[in-house]
Amino acid sequence: MKKITFLLFSLFVTLGLIAQNPVKETTVELNKEKVRAFELTFVDKNADIVTNAVKERFEKDEGLKGSKTKGFVVYQNQSLPAISASVITIYTKTEALGRGSSGSKVSVVVCSDNGTPITNETHPEMYAAAMNYVQSFDTCIHNYVVRQQIVDATTKLEKLNKEAASLDADKLKLEKSITSLQDKITSLEDTINKTKADLDNQQNALHNKKYDIKKNKISITDMESELEKLRGLLR
Repeated sequence: MKKITFLLFSLFVTLGLIAQNPVKETTVELNKEKVRAFELTFVDKNADIVTNAVKERFEKDEGLKGSKTKGFVVYQNQSLPAISASVITIYTKTEALGRGSSGSKVSVVVCSDNGTPITNETHPEMYAAAMNYVQSFDTCIHNYVVRQQIVDATTKLEKLNKEAASLDADKLKLEKSITSLQDKITSLEDTINKTKADLDNQQNALHNKKYDIKKNKISITDMESELEKLRGLLR
């Protein structure tokens, strides 16, 4: 419990401690052509995390609708005022860095309203805005990871609380069962004691009965002896 509480506290503290990864300009192959792209590298975050975080940024935060095509996720003819007042098309692609590394990189191609990939020469203002927007991925991906860790920690905490409640319920059942057994033992002891008392009484009664029988036998013998004497007088 203390470890989970400390983890949650640490995660909230680290929200403000975010190291920026600089956006780089690169080229990627799109529709069999080499085009300009923005690239952001994350040496400590795998491709699945980056893909999900970028998807959440575009689709949940910005309300865009994407589709997959030839290794890219494309947001075709969408409105994103942070980059342009006109509709634009955005291609994103996330890849692992390679063997021996758990990191990944995301490449972003931004196309103007006519579908042409923008460059600093053709669309300087839009290019600068797009670079700033891609740079913000660093923060949103970090926050995505932290939120997931918070969800995981919260889920573990809820599971532990449920297990603790279940253990408390089991403890209560056992206590009730023990009390019931103790009551049964007490009742059996009372029955045994009563049975012993009845047995003692019956044994005493049997002893008295045997004494009475023995006494009666002596009386019968004496009477038979007297009767025999009387018979002798008659002869």
